Amino acid sequence: MDAKDKDYLISRMRKEKNNPKEVYDLGDLEWFPTDEEREQKAPKECQDEKKIATVNKILEDFKNGNSKINKDLKEILGNVDLVIAIRPPDQWKNPNGGMVFKRGENGENDKAVLFVADVMFTEAHKDKLPGLLAHEMGHLLEFKQRPNDDSVKTKYMDGAESFADVSGEMIARNAGHTSMPWAMFMRQSSKNGNDPEHSPSGQYRAKTIMRTIRAFNKTESKKKQNISERISSLRNRISKCDTKAPNKTNQNISKVDFSTLKMYQEKKTNS
Repeated sequence: MDAKDKDYLISRMRKEKNNPKEVYDLGDLEWFPTDEEREQKAPKECQDEKKIATVNKILEDFKNGNSKINKDLKEILGNVDLVIAIRPPDQWKNPNGGMVFKRGENGENDKAVLFVADVMFTEAHKDKLPGLLAHEMGHLLEFKQRPNDDSVKTKYMDGAESFADVSGEMIARNAGHTSMPWAMFMRQSSKNGNDPEHSPSGQYRAKTIMRTIRAFNKTESKKKQNISERISSLRNRISKCDTKAPNKTNQNISKVDFSTLKMYQEKKTNS
């Protein structure tokens, strides 16, 4: 990613703090569901094994992505007790998701619950699932760096959504997925007047994701161009070497006096 794109994305993370909606209060940050609360939000009858397996398969893709951020995520997930919970349509009618976290105590693993709307698994919305999950994994990366000091907890949302969007696309693309369908949905939903809670507008977030995608596409294009130029240069060097150094074996054969060779063979035969 070039300096211009990097500066742009970092500036968007900083600008979020100008909107008070981006800052959760301390109660929101500290809430973690009891088993009873989780079952209310995600009833047992909605916990479809196939849907949960679909989420786990995408998370496995993320963990096995070939980049440092994916490896960091793999290490973090290895030390977090993660529960996947499907939210029914009567609670979340639109594509949505969310994560809540809790620090481990007495050497125990940290805990997290990943809520996913049931509608994310429908034919109309399943292409948005990787982008949503990548975004939530971006929040998990941020959570591991979040300070424990209560005096600063209320400010953690400054830039956290953009951080999750940018890092989420990095996680997704390095695992063969993309956040583009999720970004396009957020943009259109925002235009229809449906913006996410505790977050900048969907259009703002969509623009951040799309700029991230363009920045990485540009970087990959430059890498491919550099490789192509290096290959072309190498071929030219090889071609010049072939011209300057003709085949010596062929040269020697062309200088052989075949009449002399024939006389030698006849003499050898008669002796």
